[in-house]
Amino acid sequence: MAEAVSELGERLAAIVLTQEQQGILNKAESLPLVCLVGPPGTGKSLMLELVGRIWLGMGQDILILSTRLESFAVSLLIEHRLKAVIGGGAGQTGERTDRVELHHFDFRHNAEDAEREAYKVLMAAATAKGGTLHMLMDEVWFTSKDAGPCLKRLVTDLSRKVKLHLWAGTMRNKDIPECLEVVPLTVPLRCAPIIQKEVGQGIDPRIPRYTSNGIPAPSDGPDIITLVHQGEDHASQWPLQCSKCGEEVARVLKDKLKVGVK
Repeated sequence: MAEAVSELGERLAAIVLTQEQQGILNKAESLPLVCLVGPPGTGKSLMLELVGRIWLGMGQDILILSTRLESFAVSLLIEHRLKAVIGGGAGQTGERTDRVELHHFDFRHNAEDAEREAYKVLMAAATAKGGTLHMLMDEVWFTSKDAGPCLKRLVTDLSRKVKLHLWAGTMRNKDIPECLEVVPLTVPLRCAPIIQKEVGQGIDPRIPRYTSNGIPAPSDGPDIITLVHQGEDHASQWPLQCSKCGEEVARVLKDKLKVGVK
């Protein structure tokens, strides 16, 4: 099973875009304010990374904004990949890596304070860059009862005060700031069919449904391994903050899938 999962992962990790996505990227320079909307595995994060590469190629510095705990990991990944391009990694350019900066503000727990702090930092960054700001935001939740209005106000205010270039990614097609052009992404790009089926059974009705481009996946995917967040050892309210869940995920990766085993 470990070999099968590894092989499928390699195939799905390759940068392959749909024709629609390629067309969107070709127009990236003329689309300054965009919100990519779609279910998991449809290439939203990949598109943000590729737009970041385009901006770097144009000589622009990039600010990545994480707005909640759940968005920090993917924001960190995008930062890592963009820094690899300019810092002697994939691009071998050897440029200074501080051209890409990641900032995290927790809008979930104190949205108004986070909004004020983020606005101050972002305006200072724009001022230092002559009034222009190139920014990426992934896993944004504009629909959040508390954080949503503050996030919308932050984006709207920035679009009015500076020359803003912002590409964002979200799963819910609702309450998106009017200044952002909504671009739907619903064709699975890096998600095996068996995973699509599993995710689709419990998907939020506010999240767009998957559509098909008619191209078969390289494999249906491996068997599903289900881990449940329950029991006395699972003290935290949320799985992402639960150390026991983390231990169980690590055990599956190491023992069943042989990740890191040579």
